[in-house]
Amino acid sequence: MVEEYHSSGKASVSGVLLLALVSIVGGAAIGLVVFAISNLIYLLILFPIAIAVVGVVAMTAAVVKGKVRNPLIAMLFGLVMGLSIYGAFHIANYHHFSNLLFQALSTSIPPADLPNVDRMATVSSLLERLTGSEGFLGYFRLTAREGISITSLYASESSGTVVSGIPVYLYWLAEAVIIIGSTTFAGRAASLAPFCEKCSARYGVAKHYGSVPVHQEASFLQLLRQGHLQEASALVANEDSTPPPNLEVYVRACRCATSPQVLLDLKKTTRGRENRVQRRELVKFLIPEQETPLFDRRTEAAQ
Repeated sequence: MVEEYHSSGKASVSGVLLLALVSIVGGAAIGLVVFAISNLIYLLILFPIAIAVVGVVAMTAAVVKGKVRNPLIAMLFGLVMGLSIYGAFHIANYHHFSNLLFQALSTSIPPADLPNVDRMATVSSLLERLTGSEGFLGYFRLTAREGISITSLYASESSGTVVSGIPVYLYWLAEAVIIIGSTTFAGRAASLAPFCEKCSARYGVAKHYGSVPVHQEASFLQLLRQGHLQEASALVANEDSTPPPNLEVYVRACRCATSPQVLLDLKKTTRGRENRVQRRELVKFLIPEQETPLFDRRTEAAQ
């Protein structure tokens, strides 16, 4: 029986707990590692991209391992992970800055009084006098006012052209968008990957099976929905004989020992600007493999 595939949207308690652990603890750990490296070198733009890649890998692995199929939950924890990474990074920098500033201030404080001095309160008070804002916000305002190097932002010996003011805030915003946006999108993308509910695993890698000419697209879809698989298979040709625009047919297999299924992934292709091929997900169908002659070869099993 042919049926249209729809994600179940499931998310188990254990899967959600795993996402929470990875997004909060793992994200903070990544941020702290980046902070440690940034004291040696920090290349603008390149480092945020590298951080985003690490966050994407971690988020994707957590969604897959936790078998989370709910995109909203996955996006939420992807957002949390991005915030944890970027937040831990800046918080660590703020505390490092506070320590250095207090060390400089301590030279004017009698040694006997040092144990009684509140380090954070002293630094916060100085920041308020310098910027009008206390604590973390004052640190940001002072950093933006003093400027950052376009070569190295947080390294102890920065070099290059220094920018300050609004461009600094815009750069921080760009960093946040790159990191947080990437982890959020990664969570959603991983949760939407086709998942076989019978064998509790993701479907295997998609293999291109063929293409359907655009003028036969409606007939092909109708035949599939009616279960006329032999007739539908006759409309699938090789890619060379049916250039875009067309309907590309991809197949994925699952590992079910009993009642194995093939996932039929259909993508509509068109020609865009500069004659570039553009693909858009159209629909997915589940087909019991033993019932269809359309697929005479197994695709790679799910990882």
